[in-house]
Amino acid sequence: MKKRSPLLALATASVVTAGVMATSVPAQAADDWITVSGWSINTQARDTLWTISYPNSASQAQGRGQVHWSDVQSNGGYYTEVRAAANDSVRDGYCAVTQLRYQKKINGTWTWQYRAPAVDCVDSDGDAYWSSHYKSREPIRNAQFRVCLGSPDGEISLPVQCSPGWD
Repeated sequence: MKKRSPLLALATASVVTAGVMATSVPAQAADDWITVSGWSINTQARDTLWTISYPNSASQAQGRGQVHWSDVQSNGGYYTEVRAAANDSVRDGYCAVTQLRYQKKINGTWTWQYRAPAVDCVDSDGDAYWSSHYKSREPIRNAQFRVCLGSPDGEISLPVQCSPGWD
């Protein structure tokens, strides 16, 4: 199975998070993000890395999320750029899925949105799949990442298959 990103696929995936059904869809489908050739916002940056081990102690997946945002707040949020990586490390039937969540203002209310920008289903090759760089079309806030075990289309069936918390 080849590495791929659901951002390039047309399929959507459902995710259960904290008892709430959320939808993880390609960024382009939601029209929240555009693909850019690299970082253009360099004022603020955060880079995070995690591993997930479920249901045993062996490291099964690694994920990495990078976010850059502007210094200037606009409409309560910031123009933001993201990039993610996923690395499947064990042949266990799962793919590594790096998930992104962020808040977007919809009808005056900040609402959580979920995306899966990086999915890697090639186990034990040691190579992470890196997504494209994406820039938000409008101000967002609270961009956070985590790594999960899931299917090739980014679907995550159980929240316990994700790294604890969002970073």
